[in-house]
Amino acid sequence: MPLDIDKYRPHFKAYGLTDEQEKSLIEALYAVAETFADLAFGLHPSQQIDAANDNDSVRGSNVVQLFR
Repeated sequence: MPLDIDKYRPHFKAYGLTDEQEKSLIEALYAVAETFADLAFGLHPSQQIDAANDNDSVRGSNVVQLFR
């Protein structure tokens, strides 16, 4: 989902931040929230690697025996 920074700016006006500081803070908080959501729904890249390995035909077998 695209980030709409202007939607969140009013929440930070009380802190006296510059527009650039507000933007950086909103982007950082959004990235943290997005990462938590990705981890919760199994979309994080580290989880995708594990899922890709589940389809590996060599995984779980004895590799030494394959080359005898």
